[in-house]
Amino acid sequence: SLGYRLFSSDWQSIDKHGTVLRNDKIPALFFESTAPTPEALSAGFPVVGVFHDYDIARHGVSWLAESLAAWKAAGVARFISLRELAAYLGAEIDGRLFDDRMEIALDIARTADMTESPASRFFRQHPMQLDVTLPARTAVSRILLDGNGGPPLPFAPSGNGIRLWLPPFETRTSREITVLFTSAP
Repeated sequence: SLGYRLFSSDWQSIDKHGTVLRNDKIPALFFESTAPTPEALSAGFPVVGVFHDYDIARHGVSWLAESLAAWKAAGVARFISLRELAAYLGAEIDGRLFDDRMEIALDIARTADMTESPASRFFRQHPMQLDVTLPARTAVSRILLDGNGGPPLPFAPSGNGIRLWLPPFETRTSREITVLFTSAP
């Protein structure tokens, strides 16, 4: 292996347990030649915006600021680095649904660089945003992190569910989230 987990070109590919997988759902769009349109974002998957240093040299820094503003106006909600994208794509998520709760297990052990250095895991030092789709006609009553009834985990409504912000994993490689819900009228 060359030491990379994410390969970014026209499409994104990621190393998963020694197998390189191409993800056709995450295209790379060149800022210089692709106009921002809602259609480019309609699938709901990330889009990798591409520009080169010579684009900035040729068009100026204001061109980059204008390009980012145009994509934001077209509906991009958030810009992240390729390192953060690789961490999201490398994380393993397992969910189980019960009558009164949803249990979500997150594992970031394979989000490090190829040396497996814990310090290279993005979510070790950064919060993780997670969108969770809930069953129809339910309302969240409480969210537990790692089986702990400590301070509530922040969340907000998002589409057909909720958006969670998990604190940095620090020295952990996994987290358990339990979303308790009740039937809504």
